[in-house]
Amino acid sequence: GGPSLKLISIGRGRRLWLLCVILFRIISSCSLWVIGDRFLCLYSISVADVLLNALALEIVLNIDEALFILAPCHVKTLIQRLEPLPSPPRCCRARRRDLRPYVLLALVVGNVAIRRATTISVVRETVLQANATLCSGVQDFVYSTDAVHVVYTSKYGSISWTR
Repeated sequence: GGPSLKLISIGRGRRLWLLCVILFRIISSCSLWVIGDRFLCLYSISVADVLLNALALEIVLNIDEALFILAPCHVKTLIQRLEPLPSPPRCCRARRRDLRPYVLLALVVGNVAIRRATTISVVRETVLQANATLCSGVQDFVYSTDAVHVVYTSKYGSISWTR
C-alpha cells in the first residue's frame, strides 16, 4: 500500500558508511564460510552429524533475515515501498554468459578438494588410530561407574572388581 519511493542519490558520508557495511559483510561471510567449513569437517563424523551441523550453520548464516521480523513496522513499510535500484548494464551479459555461477562452482569444488586433502584425511586417520587403540590388545573386560563416576573394571568372566 501507498506510493512507491525512489532513491535518487546517496550522500558521501552515507556512501562511505555503506561501503564499510558491505566490506564488513563480505569479511564476515568469508570468515563464516571458512570457520563453518572447518566446523563441519572437524566435528562431523557421521552423515547425521554433518546434516545437523550444516543446519546449525544455516541458522547462523540467516540470523539477520530472521531478526528483520523484529524491525519496527515503519521500517518494514519503507523497505517494501522502495523501488529496486537500477543496475548499470554489464558488458559481459551482452556478449556472453554470466560467469558468477561457474566461479562459485569452482570455489565450492576447490574447497571440497582442499578440505578432503587436508582436514578430512587427518580426521579420518585420527579416528582410525583411535579405533585401533581402543579395539586392540585386551578386549575381554567390562567396566561400570557408580553415582560419583568412579570407574570399576573387571576381566570378563572373573568375579572380583578392582578400583
